[in-house]
Amino acid sequence: MVKQILLRASDVAEMLDVSISEAYKIIHETNEKLEKMNKFTIRGRIPYEYLNDILYFSESKVNKEDELNGKSEEKSNN
Repeated sequence: MVKQILLRASDVAEMLDVSISEAYKIIHETNEKLEKMNKFTIRGRIPYEYLNDILYFSESKVNKEDELNGKSEEKSNN
């Protein structure tokens, strides 16, 4: 089986054992977060690596950038 880079709603629904509509909601919310990080997104798709990171708390480049952006926003808000 070839590892997919971008997952569709059906893939997310199967991985998380949720409905297709819930999978679309997850994809939408995740893509909004990625857009705030100035990442390229495709409507209705989510990067496999990023979904894996947010679900299993792994240390990838995406999560590290997200943490850095959050810390810089906190400093600017103070």
